[in-house]
Amino acid sequence: MKKIYFFLVSIVVTNFTSVNAQIPIASTSFEEPTAIGGNYTDPNTAAHSLVNNGGPIVNYTSIGGEMGFNASFVPYDTPSTGLSDGDAVGVTTDVSEVTTYTQGGKGYTMSDTDGSMILTFDAVDFTGYQSPSVKIDYFLSVTGWEYSTGANNSGNDVLRIYVKDLTNATETDIFFNTQDINNLGIEGAWQNGLATGFPDEVTLQLVIEFRSNASTEELFLDKVEFEAGAALGVTDNKIEKFNIFPNPSNTGSINITTVSNSPKHVQVFDMLGKKVIDQKIDTKLNISSLRSGIYVVKVTENNFSTTKRLVVK
Repeated sequence: MKKIYFFLVSIVVTNFTSVNAQIPIASTSFEEPTAIGGNYTDPNTAAHSLVNNGGPIVNYTSIGGEMGFNASFVPYDTPSTGLSDGDAVGVTTDVSEVTTYTQGGKGYTMSDTDGSMILTFDAVDFTGYQSPSVKIDYFLSVTGWEYSTGANNSGNDVLRIYVKDLTNATETDIFFNTQDINNLGIEGAWQNGLATGFPDEVTLQLVIEFRSNASTEELFLDKVEFEAGAALGVTDNKIEKFNIFPNPSNTGSINITTVSNSPKHVQVFDMLGKKVIDQKIDTKLNISSLRSGIYVVKVTENNFSTTKRLVVK
């Protein structure tokens, strides 16, 4: 697999306001999964997928709202205890380190993994959209991180946050330390990670790989956002006075109006970028098939297009 290291230094901290991406495609701040107190214990120290086992939630399947994610474990080259000794990983409300989360009251944590814990988010389809971007907030605790050669052993604490372009089989790093984390000056504060520069209409997937060997070596994650610069075909001459009502809606149908109220081509995308409605209408659109959640509605009328967010209760 060809790898693209988008950033030439081991860390990039970017202000989100520098990106023009305005259309939300998929997101999570870990608010929907239940956060159960205590540590997560897994007896298997070989490479395997993790399961929810009555402790903190490590996996979550989206039901139309926030993104889903799945966790797995890969041991050191010489296997150690892994997560068998009970460790702080998974969805959490713990603020003893972070003070507060950047969005909502929950986040996702990993610590003392004694090997690599890998968190893989749902793949997001950007078909019909241009200029995709991926954002994530992350927090590394203030402690004595170790690093020597980057080898897969207890002497090398490594965090890699990257985006897979599944369409083109490439990878773009948001963060990847090739030196001791203590040398980077980023501990103890939320960092804003960002990846851009992807081709239009690709499928992207966010992956977190974290390796540590102490409970004080802790990572927190929050506010994952996949956005697009614009829907393809949108021009400067957008549909004038485009309106959706009711919005939020729980009525089974919505009205889409414009100044001209000509026939419209309507496409509705869920938060994973999947097209769930594709119809031609005059004004009324049946949305009874949609589950509760957030959607993006693209309307094309007289060769002009624009988009709006729709909330279904």
